[in-house]
Amino acid sequence: MPKRIIPCTKTCTHYQIDLLGKKIGINTNCPELPLVFLDKSIVSECEQTSIEDYNITALLSNSIKSEFVSDDVVVSENDDSGDDIFMNETFTLCEKQITLMTYPNNSIICEEKNNTSNCIVSGNKDVLVFYLKKVLKKIAATVYVQNGYIPIHAGAVAIGKRCFLLLGDSYAGKSTLCYNLYLQGYHYINDDIVFLKKELNHWSVKSLSIYPNIRESAVNYLINLDIFDNSIYSEYQKSFSVHGVRFNTEDVFVEKMIYICQADNDAVHILDSKRAAEVIENAINEHGKIQVNQSIYRTINELVQDIECINCNRSVSFSFLAEQLNRP
Repeated sequence: MPKRIIPCTKTCTHYQIDLLGKKIGINTNCPELPLVFLDKSIVSECEQTSIEDYNITALLSNSIKSEFVSDDVVVSENDDSGDDIFMNETFTLCEKQITLMTYPNNSIICEEKNNTSNCIVSGNKDVLVFYLKKVLKKIAATVYVQNGYIPIHAGAVAIGKRCFLLLGDSYAGKSTLCYNLYLQGYHYINDDIVFLKKELNHWSVKSLSIYPNIRESAVNYLINLDIFDNSIYSEYQKSFSVHGVRFNTEDVFVEKMIYICQADNDAVHILDSKRAAEVIENAINEHGKIQVNQSIYRTINELVQDIECINCNRSVSFSFLAEQLNRP
């Protein structure tokens, strides 16, 4: 465990995000950091004394090595024998959970149990962006759940008020499909997390205006390679954060759900309600460690009864999938 960490010597810049009336403050010694992945229209620069409901401090520090670690452990530079090994460690200090991320990226994450105060310290900007996104999504999940929404690990696009959810495991192709549909005229909502709530007879969709993140390995599946003209590449994530995307600002409601299955031999079909409920349940806990209680189970069952979920494997062509989304 490091005996002394000097987080920063520079003046911090303060940003604020409004989320359902809750104020999220971001303090950072890297002024452009919040705008690397957030739509500028939802971020405002404000005074350091601003009061917020949730606070995130994101610091670049020369005190932490910024190299990426390729092995499960990091060996001390002072011991050539390899006997002195630093493993990841989590402990509680002053009611805060401290995680020393020796592997894979030499970072420190400090969290309060209620998510109201978080601090991230890293020696690398890409890593700092990665954890800042994760913390912000956890806070958003907390806020939306308090307001009756359920968080879903899914992408979403819309036409008019009609919203289509794209579900699937990591690496299933949600982000690529979201961006391809956006290039075809759909309104972009998010490629990773959305929040649902039933209002009258419709399922309302909310999200965060975070730029889409396209993995380097998926670039060849894009229908337009202009991604390189307006994006920031992350060496750590091996992905492109695509800027200039126009976010949907209208109220939208779920019309269909598409589950992107990674089994190439799985034909296109409508999932029965039991299997669809399993897909939704698995997609809830990706961000924020939300406890799936009886109330959420009832919400899931109501959702799959109201909205059909189409199983579609990754080998199905983009044009066919777009046709499925447009079908009444």
